[in-house]
Amino acid sequence: MLDTNSTQYMLSQMIGWGGYMCNSIFIIITGYFTIKKNINWYRIYLLIIELCFYSWIIAIIFYGMGLITFSIKDFIKYAFPLLYSVNWFVCCYIVLCCFLPYLNPYLCSLDKKKYLSLIIVIFILYSFIPSILKGITFMNDALSQFIFMYIVGGYIRRFPFSQKRFSLSKTWGMISLMLLMILFISIFLKGWILVNFISVFLSITFFMFFINLKPFYNNFINIISGTVLGVYLIHDNPLIRKWLWCDFYPNINYINMDNYIIFMITKVIIVFIICVVIDILRKILFEKILINNITKLYINLVILWKFIIRNFSKI
Repeated sequence: MLDTNSTQYMLSQMIGWGGYMCNSIFIIITGYFTIKKNINWYRIYLLIIELCFYSWIIAIIFYGMGLITFSIKDFIKYAFPLLYSVNWFVCCYIVLCCFLPYLNPYLCSLDKKKYLSLIIVIFILYSFIPSILKGITFMNDALSQFIFMYIVGGYIRRFPFSQKRFSLSKTWGMISLMLLMILFISIFLKGWILVNFISVFLSITFFMFFINLKPFYNNFINIISGTVLGVYLIHDNPLIRKWLWCDFYPNINYINMDNYIIFMITKVIIVFIICVVIDILRKILFEKILINNITKLYINLVILWKFIIRNFSKI
């Protein structure tokens, strides 16, 4: 029987929350580095290609090995992963990018006071009201989260803090530690309202901590970071996710054991390493070989898009 008061259960909840916070940090990073730039549609195109690649390959393996029962509905879902949000984070990120050519000019046109007012209004609608009044969730969804965090990242880029102490990583590190302590206490006391509220601020303080650190370069880290998207697309695929966490040494069977933390960390590390190797092999065996054909298809799609816009604009 699952003990929701156990330390193991609470740690699992904290890890789940950590994943949510990392999503927010990634979008803040995107806003920080993208608000003043044009969208690189070729990179978005490659992202869609990678999304489809893993969705198709995983579905073929599961259907071919008879691990799942064939159905037209599921087949269509895995054939068109973007339309059916097979990997919600990537799909939502792509949707966000589609709006950036229109969102960026608007954000860049705002002065500091109007920009800050926009953030406060969205924060109240997106985080404060849904946290305080359960059931009021008209803004508490993934795309709203992405837009809000993107706007926050853009604000940090456009209007840096004028006071020197807010440009020091140790300042933000101390703030982050204080928020983490409040967050951990809230989780153990099951104060989820406060957890949701603090998560927004903690995402910002963590970002500010790392953005103010002294830059460094490490080739190994760059290689691994280049595979992180593939790691996500593999392990968070609905077919893999169910098998990995519910069927293969199910987490729930070990959650009440004393060595659960060791089990959890070991399993995560093994999954990460295997997924990294798979994505490196994908780049070597498929991406380098097919890159010319992929690029030609992109060029043709751009030509088609410009043709459609040019002719419809004459109407």
